[in-house]
Amino acid sequence: MKKNINNNERNIEDVKKPSELIKIYKEQPEPIFNWGGIEDVSFGYIFGPSKVGKTIFSENLAMNLAIGKKSFFNEDMIGTPKKVFMAAMEEDYRNRTRRMISQIRKFDNNELNLLDKYYVLAGKDFPRFLHTNDDWLNFEKQILQINPQIVIIDSFTRILNCDITNREECKKVSGRLRNFAYDNDLCLIIIHHATKMSGKHMTMDNMAGSSVLSQEADFSIGMNRNELTNTRYLKEVFYRYKPSDNLVTRYEIDDFNWIQPGEKANESSLVIENLEEYSSNYDKIVRFLEKTGLEKLDEDESIKSFKIKTAELKKEFVHTNKIKERTLEYTLKKITKDKLLVQDGSQGNYVYDLTHLRNLRNINNDDCEN
Repeated sequence: MKKNINNNERNIEDVKKPSELIKIYKEQPEPIFNWGGIEDVSFGYIFGPSKVGKTIFSENLAMNLAIGKKSFFNEDMIGTPKKVFMAAMEEDYRNRTRRMISQIRKFDNNELNLLDKYYVLAGKDFPRFLHTNDDWLNFEKQILQINPQIVIIDSFTRILNCDITNREECKKVSGRLRNFAYDNDLCLIIIHHATKMSGKHMTMDNMAGSSVLSQEADFSIGMNRNELTNTRYLKEVFYRYKPSDNLVTRYEIDDFNWIQPGEKANESSLVIENLEEYSSNYDKIVRFLEKTGLEKLDEDESIKSFKIKTAELKKEFVHTNKIKERTLEYTLKKITKDKLLVQDGSQGNYVYDLTHLRNLRNINNDDCEN
């Protein structure tokens, strides 16, 4: 069993000559990267706003490490099975288990056997919070008994018994986590939440409590969603021991709860930093609908609505380079949610109600007569 060394047991007199330190270093095995820039002994974060798939990504990563996959999300993996402990405290075990049942459908019998051997999960009665020092000691003891090589904790707020803005407590907890990882030769990954990032590039500053937490981290993987286009992407925000990729990777979550990577892109092309641009596109479509509606009323004052297809709107806006296709699709969802358009049967067919335009026309006509 590995030893849990606390800060009080460290030796302030442990100082070395250059030659002595070099000798110790050369006697140690070369560092191994589990995935991307995440070393076999390291501490860091997977962070992002809610509903981007942080937990699903972490589960996918954990399972692939446990069964010894050679690649994941277009990145090389270590390729030999690693024992992984997934300490999930946020979700009820039933939700996690239902998702796992779906996820393991992609595995063959050999992979399922490896998963059972190398993947350990928090059970039904596992603690939901770590509040006291005894909670922490029991948690650390449990990890040492499991003797994993990789631990994933979901999430940081479950092991922090204070507000995330409390710098001293955040520093204390993150320091304890990093020491525990280093003292026990662990790769410790923490799932953490981000501050609101709509329209912003991902940096360490987006991570809640970032000013303190980033000091201890060896890596930070960011996941984000553009609220206007619903595009999700992953970014290697920071690696201490490996260059980060300047590009981000789009991704989708499939029906089996697996993250599917897409194309790489410049982050600037995926975020809309000017919300006025989005409002302008929304207004353009609404004005077009109103203009079309008034033309329909000119032809026949008795009609109550008219039908329109997405293809017609693409012809008007996308084919003329007025609005990008992805932006049009998302804006139509917002217009439908606002009930300015109503879905008509199959996807891509809409109905536009003319009642308000007819009433507006009648008011204008009455004003003219008066």
